[in-house]
Amino acid sequence: MVTQGMPKKGRPPQALIPKPVSRESILGFFQSNPSNFFKFKDIASAFNVAPDDRATMRQLIRELTEQGLLEQGQRRSFRYASTQNGFSGTVKRHPKGFGWFAPDATCPSDTPEAFIPPHLMRGLVTGDLVSIEMEKDTKGFCVTELVPSKRRQSPVVAQLFLDHNTLFVEPEAHIFDSAIPVSGAIRDWEKHVGDLVEIKLNNTFGRHAPSGKLVRHVGKAGELDAEIEKVLIEFGIEKEFPEPVLEETSHYPAEPAEQDYAHRVDLRETPLITIDGITAKDFDDAVYAEKNEHGYRVLVAIADVSHYVKTGSALDDEAQARATSLYYPGRVVPMLPEALSNGLCSLNPGVNRLCMVAEMHFNQAGDLVNSRFYDAVMKSHARLTYMQVHHYFSEIDKQPLSAEAAEAIPNATRVAQCSDVVKESLHHLRAIARILRAKRTKRGAIDFDLPETIFELNDYRQPTAVHPLQRHEPHKMIEDLMIAANEAVAEHFEKKNWPCMYRIHEQPNDEKVDKAMNLVKTLVDGPTLKALVRQYPGREPAFIQGILNAVPDDAQLKTGIQSLILRAMMQAKYDDNNVGHYGLASVAYAHFTSPIRRYPDLEVHRRLRRSFKRSNDKHSVTEEGDISSLATHCSDRERKTTDVERAIKSLYGVWFMQNHLGQNFKGTIASLTNFGAFVRLENGIEGLVAIEEFGHGPIQYDQDMLVLRAGNRIVARLGDAVDVRILSTDVSKRQIDLTLQSQAGQSRGGRSFYESEESGETGPDAFFKRRRMHSQEQSNHKRTKRSSSKGQQRKNGPAKKKKGGHKKPRRR
Repeated sequence: MVTQGMPKKGRPPQALIPKPVSRESILGFFQSNPSNFFKFKDIASAFNVAPDDRATMRQLIRELTEQGLLEQGQRRSFRYASTQNGFSGTVKRHPKGFGWFAPDATCPSDTPEAFIPPHLMRGLVTGDLVSIEMEKDTKGFCVTELVPSKRRQSPVVAQLFLDHNTLFVEPEAHIFDSAIPVSGAIRDWEKHVGDLVEIKLNNTFGRHAPSGKLVRHVGKAGELDAEIEKVLIEFGIEKEFPEPVLEETSHYPAEPAEQDYAHRVDLRETPLITIDGITAKDFDDAVYAEKNEHGYRVLVAIADVSHYVKTGSALDDEAQARATSLYYPGRVVPMLPEALSNGLCSLNPGVNRLCMVAEMHFNQAGDLVNSRFYDAVMKSHARLTYMQVHHYFSEIDKQPLSAEAAEAIPNATRVAQCSDVVKESLHHLRAIARILRAKRTKRGAIDFDLPETIFELNDYRQPTAVHPLQRHEPHKMIEDLMIAANEAVAEHFEKKNWPCMYRIHEQPNDEKVDKAMNLVKTLVDGPTLKALVRQYPGREPAFIQGILNAVPDDAQLKTGIQSLILRAMMQAKYDDNNVGHYGLASVAYAHFTSPIRRYPDLEVHRRLRRSFKRSNDKHSVTEEGDISSLATHCSDRERKTTDVERAIKSLYGVWFMQNHLGQNFKGTIASLTNFGAFVRLENGIEGLVAIEEFGHGPIQYDQDMLVLRAGNRIVARLGDAVDVRILSTDVSKRQIDLTLQSQAGQSRGGRSFYESEESGETGPDAFFKRRRMHSQEQSNHKRTKRSSSKGQQRKNGPAKKKKGGHKKPRRR
């Protein structure tokens, strides 16, 4: 008889004494066995946990996995998520089954992206967090080992389907390549079958499809608003502000309080003005200039957001999380609630506003003699648009605009109605901006004046027209003044040796620049390029600008070359280590001029204000948090926002072009890939010409020269002019397929692949006509040969078989 509480026969007594189970003890167990995977029953056995008492342990393991401290492997096994001997980052799936690894912020800055073979991508979704090991081969870096650690956190939006009482969604192939089963009450969701729905993926990994749960109905698939919402959700963009933020904002007054003016410079009588786009609603900056015997005094007044958004508040936490406003046609997802962004902080005309001022004194040559920064109160004397100022300058220069351009300017006489002091300030602003731009050009700053597409919308916010944005002198004037203010603030921190969040742009990788030069050599005459190399052997910014200046005066070709060189550049980012700004050829640069829409500017304002109070106390400027981690976060959010804006603009382009199916357009090859050519149409929208369109037979992409080849013949290159027809559009995939009509191409040497050697006929019809003629000739030749062979056999008898038995079948 076994007494209750005594160990059973054969079991060691210590088995009855379970080890203490806690988050730390479980993590310690895995850390002591970092390379091994353990199933749940193994972990429970190690801690002597009875089957009925394992719920707590399951929950702890689940939490550690969700936090990325444990990695989940096959068949619900786990191991310590150590990345000491590997790299952590996210995966990006390709529709064909393979994927790419993108390193995260914990990896060294030079960590490359790496190819992930299909067998390692099983069960993975774009955006999943993984730990990998990689090695380099002849084609680049390839992932050799991969362990998933955390499921993609952003939701997935896809069409909902119902089959045999099972709900599932079919995401796009670049997210996951098969259906995903989802949980939800059929009676509640069957009315939304075929629509777009949002799902949250479960944090489980395996060799098969992931699973998820339904969250909400998004809208009808293919409708513009629903497709925009889909992009925002999948990128994790939250449009609405949390209730605590709105509650906090509701207590702000409509106008600044009188006590807020204390200890501020009163600039309400100074004729500061704002100059922005016609659709702008948040006005960050106002400008004023006057000329004196020494040169120019310039004021750049910036909205004082830091006065209202206090560190540690719910409003500040939300602004920091968003880090930047997001703009797309007709709409904005702001960093700050509208009551601040369009109201209390915005430098609207005719009302008192708090601001922070950069006052700069330049000599006649445009050198910054001195600068000072201070809090002020101002009242904007005019809200002008770029086109109004452009119209005014054109009249002054006696170069009137065309009738079309003049009609496009609303209230075109607005500047003429301004006071004389405003007009005088405009002239001085224009003069100093020209001097500053010439000075910056001389020092080698790169001017990537890439075209931007503008959509005109109807009352339903759907695109009705599209055209390239025209950048005139007022655009460049404001840009020059903002650059000057940003440089002055950065130099202020640099001279004091105080920490600051700088805007840096590192020198490009020589290998990438040299690769771009291989293509430029075919477009720029040899002596010019050699002279540039001799003049700037160290790849200074002036070298890049010299190349851009040497490109033939062809607008579409120049755009293509600019895009190519831009891809060779490093991405600008935020950092507490000032290495300068390569593109601007600037030794110190910071973002100061847009605190309504960029969090880094708000951070710079706070540090600048603390420097006012204790100008000799370094610690007063460093008392707030770690700049490095904040800079990384802001850089990541900026890149994500850029991707979202690009995706939504692409969506608008596809929506607009679906009304032009079957129509012909002229365009230029803007970029080339191993699956075809992206063609920029005259209206700025891009579509894809599949690689098969450039000829029958193997067409190969030459990655070094960025051309498509058929054998030794170049069939397409960057900048080639082409005539295309809109073949199809897919709104959900944001894709426009084009078919090639003719290729004016090879305008810089070489013969078009479609060009007829005999008749000079061009176009795919002529090409395929020649292919049919060639095939017919081959068939006739084969029939003639067979007839001749049969006749010979009748004459000589059947041919003798060769020795050696049956012929080995040819492997296909």
